[in-house]
Amino acid sequence: MNQNNTTQHSGRAPHVATIAQPSVLARELRPLRQLARSWPSVLAVYAALAFALLLSYQVRPKVDLPIDSQLIGNTGGPFFAGLYEIEQSKKPDGTILYPYRWTKPRFELALPGLAAQPLTLTLSVAGARPTGAPTAVVTIIVGARGHEQPLATFTPEGQMREYNFLIPATTLDNGDLQLAVVTNGFHAADGRNLGLILNRLRLTPAPNTGLILPPRSTSFWLALALALLLLGLSRLGWGRRTFLAAGLLFALASGLWLTFDRLFLTPLAPALWQALLATYIGLFIADYILRLLRQYRGELVDPAATAQEARPWAASAVRWLLTIFFTTFAIRLGGQLHPQIMVVDLIFHVHRLEDVLSGNLLFRTFASESGGHTTYYPPAAYLPIVPLSWLFGRSDADLAMVTRIFGVALDTSAIFIIATIGRLVAGW
Repeated sequence: MNQNNTTQHSGRAPHVATIAQPSVLARELRPLRQLARSWPSVLAVYAALAFALLLSYQVRPKVDLPIDSQLIGNTGGPFFAGLYEIEQSKKPDGTILYPYRWTKPRFELALPGLAAQPLTLTLSVAGARPTGAPTAVVTIIVGARGHEQPLATFTPEGQMREYNFLIPATTLDNGDLQLAVVTNGFHAADGRNLGLILNRLRLTPAPNTGLILPPRSTSFWLALALALLLLGLSRLGWGRRTFLAAGLLFALASGLWLTFDRLFLTPLAPALWQALLATYIGLFIADYILRLLRQYRGELVDPAATAQEARPWAASAVRWLLTIFFTTFAIRLGGQLHPQIMVVDLIFHVHRLEDVLSGNLLFRTFASESGGHTTYYPPAAYLPIVPLSWLFGRSDADLAMVTRIFGVALDTSAIFIIATIGRLVAGW
């Protein structure tokens, strides 16, 4: 009786001949070498991105922001600072004339990625004030703090009307518009420090201004995001055709977004690399966990192994699984990092994480399931986030970031549970 038969009769598992695995450093340098070998494809996608950015910025969309715009929202959104809640101007019979907001004495506007081009600023404002309050005097300032330049000073009328001002291209710092409207304020009866009545803000690009170059900041962030995307695909084992297809799709999507919804992409661009870097680290961890599990199950076998020793869970299936994980992780985290996206319970979880970091592992909170009464809240979900907080810091912004990353990683990891169930059901 041969050795294989003896092994089977003795109840032992067949011997699996494993391949000698490269070191961690060698494995992690492999994606960079693969990208270097694929330099024509990499160069082509970067050329496509540059062309898409240049072409999209020749379209000069008007920025029209009525005070009830979704871009402003209840709190001013990511672009505005120094606004109070929306109110309604009404006739004596109750008919609504127009919505408006009171500004604070300093009202700021920041619009990234507009590119260095001359703009006409149109403000629909009213300088009406109660008897005894000083007459409104308004100064418009452009430029980042420390490099501010006064653009104009005027005294608005009491009634709502439009005022136009020319913003030179040279005042757009790195292609980003930063503008402040400073007014001598007064204190209302309700205690608020008020400035102007604002109804609408509009920016109109000047016609026939020649070639508009994409802003350096937006171009840099998108180029960095593309590099991390290609690096992730290389680590997944994809080749030149995939680099080319994914890079061209990224360039096309960037160009279309900048053309038709510029103020959606430009605030997100600085956060894209963070989302893709976190996704790459998540891919690194998931890949090694799967590698250890496959090693434990004997699925990393010698190509010359017998049919009895082989396993059907091929490397291509694992690559597709990790690709789905990589794509889903990047899209979900990128969406959460967008300044216009609000995760309603994020601050709640940040405060619970602060409780855990302070050593309080037994705290109570209100729960609708308990009829509005206080109940104990389990800290287990926050314990794995604690090591991440050591890397990022303890500020609210840092804790919000680690909470987002952990939440997205936890949700996206469900793909592995689904795949495991599929294997069990299919008998793989």
